[in-house]
Amino acid sequence: MKRFKVYLKTTLLVALAMVVAAVVYQNRANRVDVWFFADFADINVLWLITYTAAGTLVSWWIVVASRGVIREMGELSREAQRQSVERQQQAMAAKLAETEKRIDSKLKKAVSDETAD
Repeated sequence: MKRFKVYLKTTLLVALAMVVAAVVYQNRANRVDVWFFADFADINVLWLITYTAAGTLVSWWIVVASRGVIREMGELSREAQRQSVERQQQAMAAKLAETEKRIDSKLKKAVSDETAD
């Protein structure tokens, strides 16, 4: 079974290589006029295909990189929000501790005044 898979993959790769070779051979002398923000006259079709493929790969890379940057920006925003909430909680805890100290000192003073009488 493994041998069959290897031969099948080899056959498919050879067939694909033959298709690419046929496209290259059949288009070797074809020329075309193209407009891409300017007129380009008498360009070899193979070069056009190559540039189009390279442009597609670069465009795909830009899209993937942009998605990553957008995701990281969202993470930074969530982290900043989390830190803001944490700072607010710390400020409230400090205020509560100060209030508790003040109440304890008043309570101790009241108890000492009560015992002094």
